[in-house]
Amino acid sequence: MVSLVAWTIVWQFLLQSNGGVNGLLDAVGVTGPNWLRGGSTAMASVVVVQVLKNVGLNMVLFLAALQGVPRQLYEAAALDGAGAWTRFRRITLPLISPTVLLTSIITVVGSLQVFAQIAVLTQGGPGTSTTVLVYYLYQQAFQFHHFGYGATLSVLLFAIVAALTLLQWRMRRKWVFHES
Repeated sequence: MVSLVAWTIVWQFLLQSNGGVNGLLDAVGVTGPNWLRGGSTAMASVVVVQVLKNVGLNMVLFLAALQGVPRQLYEAAALDGAGAWTRFRRITLPLISPTVLLTSIITVVGSLQVFAQIAVLTQGGPGTSTTVLVYYLYQQAFQFHHFGYGATLSVLLFAIVAALTLLQWRMRRKWVFHES
């Protein structure tokens, strides 16, 4: 439960050329790159920061879903001779599939709206290697004062998010086996 900007600032310090990550690498004899200023590592660094920020929420959701699976089903399957993989595939996965759908929608929508991490960590650079649609929208509307173009980009972003969410929602008929 940490503010997104505070989380990102901490990671900015950790990923600097003389930051904590490279300090750990130096301790084992590896020279680390400047994570946020290298063209090949900047986007990967932003992705790692975003994933690590959301992994906690996803773990809580999956833990709650797993605790909702009745133990009697596992016991009955074990008595019938089902192995661990079969129990997972036939019991666990179908019963937690609503949570899988929810976390996939939240993750996809969140990944398309990555702004704070880009603004704090890289400002879209080096070059334009981390300029994503949301940050490009911000640049066009508020830095270059192309408000009409920025508004058009925001409608495009909304359409992409809505289309992907609708696609995932329609696919729930194949993914979600246990809806009540």
